Amino acid sequence: MFNYEESFYVEKEVAVSAEKAWEIISLPGGLIRWHPFMEKHTADSWDGVGSKDYLTYYSGFEFDREVVKWVE
Repeated sequence: MFNYEESFYVEKEVAVSAEKAWEIISLPGGLIRWHPFMEKHTADSWDGVGSKDYLTYYSGFEFDREVVKWVE
């Protein structure tokens, strides 16, 4: 069905500082703001190791994640 060996890459320059960019992309549940295939993203908790979130892609694929390493 899918060849997971394939990949793609997109790069875009934005006119904000690295700190502001990180603030935006690291918001809990924030993937729907910038991930083109994300239908729903909710965070159960988002404050370090043990944080959990739930992803739903437009394809219907669902994924639960738990953070095992957190780097500020």
